[in-house]
Amino acid sequence: GNFSINVPGSDLAADPDTTVDASVATTDAAGNPGTGTTTQGYLVDTGTPSILINVIAGDDIINNVEDDSPVTISGSTVNVEDGQTVTVSVNGNTYTTTVTANAWSLSISAVDAQALGATETVTADVSDLGGNPAPQATRTIAHDGVDPVPTIALDANITADDIINAAEAGTNIPVTGVVAGEFSTGDT
Repeated sequence: GNFSINVPGSDLAADPDTTVDASVATTDAAGNPGTGTTTQGYLVDTGTPSILINVIAGDDIINNVEDDSPVTISGSTVNVEDGQTVTVSVNGNTYTTTVTANAWSLSISAVDAQALGATETVTADVSDLGGNPAPQATRTIAHDGVDPVPTIALDANITADDIINAAEAGTNIPVTGVVAGEFSTGDT
């Protein structure tokens, strides 16, 4: 009693009422005719979904203060229905969340954030309700969990003889030195 009819997907997608109408006709041994009919509705989803990963930690660099707390990874989608699963991978770990109002968000634990390498690629995947996959989103981030170590040294003498006399006490005296190690011009 089973049957199979190949119907081009383009015909099904173009059907204005998105309904398959089926019928069968038979005649029994006595010559009596009989028919059966049924319908089955379906949905068409040929949209092109997309997914985006937002900037992480404000600058795509997770520092040693930020990795002491859970780090949020978030993004947006287009043509993806609410409730669809977003899969995010970073540093060998996989996380999932769902789409709500064309957006998604999840947090990785502080332990996972602290285990990140110096450079990591974050990937995000999602499909729409019809199973159409969005092109994978990627974002490269950095992790620097080490405090900078600047050094500072004062020059040997505050004044020429390292004694502040009465005349010098009434003027501005430059205190000079050198900063080295990890620092940036303009640091205080």
